[in-house]
Amino acid sequence: TEQPSWGYWWSQNSTTCWEDWLIHGTRNHIFLCGGVGEWMWKHLIGLTPAAPQFTRVSINPKVHPTLGPASASGTFVSPSGSIAVSWKVSAQGALVVLNVTLPTGVQLATVAVPKPFGKGGGAVSKSSVTLSGDVVWNGSELVGTHPGLINATDSAEAVIFQAKNGVYQFESTPQAL
Repeated sequence: TEQPSWGYWWSQNSTTCWEDWLIHGTRNHIFLCGGVGEWMWKHLIGLTPAAPQFTRVSINPKVHPTLGPASASGTFVSPSGSIAVSWKVSAQGALVVLNVTLPTGVQLATVAVPKPFGKGGGAVSKSSVTLSGDVVWNGSELVGTHPGLINATDSAEAVIFQAKNGVYQFESTPQAL
């Protein structure tokens, strides 16, 4: 709530964005900050629609152990129901936890579970992912069976699952060599 910050504006009962961070200028620029909320949903929480009415969604939070924040959460009331996403990363980045709740109106979700981070700050090349305590990704392929998971692929920064509606608690850790 100290200047310069959005928190300061909030503490001053501002309902729009100011022309600049300080008290100079006008204080009624609604469109200047219009993208802040969208950025938070799309990048921090990672939720974007992939089809009309949010019947298909993409969840791909941007997580980093040192650039912060260490966690984020949000619930979005969509036409297909309430979609909840929360994540946290350990201080050293060796553990990433992603919780996702997809209502029955969401037919399919692409869920990118961030890989944990190595000593240099980048994502590890191989990670193991558990879902509610059961291993579902062994570093190179989908393993076991879970009724909500359809498919999984690997990328440089995440393991990407195709999931049906349901409640998911993913944990991503470096794969033991």
